Amino acid sequence: MSLPPNWKALPRKIIYHTKFSTLSEISEESNAYPTNFYMIKSTPKDLALPPHNPDFELNALKKLNKEPRLNVLQLLDYDSEQGEDGEEIHILFLRYDINLAEYLKKHFKNKKAFNAYYQLDKDRINSFPITRMKNIFDINHHALDFFRQLLDGLEYIHKQGIIHRDIKPQNILINSSMGNSITLVICDFGISYDTQCDAQIKQEPLDKKITDVSTGIFKAPELLFGVRNYTEKIDIWSLLILVSQWFQKEATNLNYLPAMIEDGTNSESNGSDIKLVLSIFTKVGIPSGKEWPEVMKHGSADAFVGMFGENGDDSYILNESKEQIENTIIGMMPRLLDLNDELLRKTFIKCFVGMISLESSIRWSCTRILQELDKLL
Repeated sequence: MSLPPNWKALPRKIIYHTKFSTLSEISEESNAYPTNFYMIKSTPKDLALPPHNPDFELNALKKLNKEPRLNVLQLLDYDSEQGEDGEEIHILFLRYDINLAEYLKKHFKNKKAFNAYYQLDKDRINSFPITRMKNIFDINHHALDFFRQLLDGLEYIHKQGIIHRDIKPQNILINSSMGNSITLVICDFGISYDTQCDAQIKQEPLDKKITDVSTGIFKAPELLFGVRNYTEKIDIWSLLILVSQWFQKEATNLNYLPAMIEDGTNSESNGSDIKLVLSIFTKVGIPSGKEWPEVMKHGSADAFVGMFGENGDDSYILNESKEQIENTIIGMMPRLLDLNDELLRKTFIKCFVGMISLESSIRWSCTRILQELDKLL
């Protein structure tokens, strides 16, 4: 892919700031071909706090660039310079018009339009029903394709020894410039962990990784109980939660896309890890200590046993019958019943069961899930 000449000197338009970085847009104009737009992510090294590290992010992108994949963000170029806050790392990549979160939000439609000219008194306002928006994301057309694309990208990332650590819809870019096809691109490696990078391992040992990673509802259960020697399987859990959003029937607040679990986040309050734990256990049951050895051996075993006991609650999903498991999965993702292809529905359910184990060592890998999807071919 050709680079804009002298991109470092082109004027930049700031798009938005994150806590540690600035995203800017530049454009390359030409009379011979349409304008190309690019993004620059600028991160001051001295302001980034662990697990954020622009050097490690750049190293991960370089590593992934050796054999570029369609579903993984491609690093086009990079630079460093002295800025107001010390040395800044700049990475250049293509600009994408939308991310998956924005795309999904566009596919929720009000069930009943609100008449703005209808005057409500105080009592009527209090009793007015909550606006419910129907999910019209076309799962029959997109679900399998999107799932496979994300698995392809994530499988490649994992095979390079990298844990992404922040899989969520906002970190999935969408390229729809190629006709009717939609390409999903995994981005933002700002808190990724390379299990083969000596410098990163020295700063953050393999068995003492930072657990304050992932975002909100996408945080894997082992992270919630302090397991620090976690693996790439935390990304598999995050992917499960992300995909579960496609199969929810409705939303009441598009600032927070619904999923199979929730952490209490709404317009009036922030979510919390304890609410997320309770939601997970409500939906999939509580395993016994024997069924969750990584927490008992490497995590906050005392907290788990003290709050929930060591014997489980006899409703852990993996101990249920095949029929019960299927009903539980459908209960968490009701739009599975809207899939026209029964074999596809059963395949999705089988994959979700493989991904849903609270004990990450038996959670399916991307490769194992893709093997199951290949049976549909």
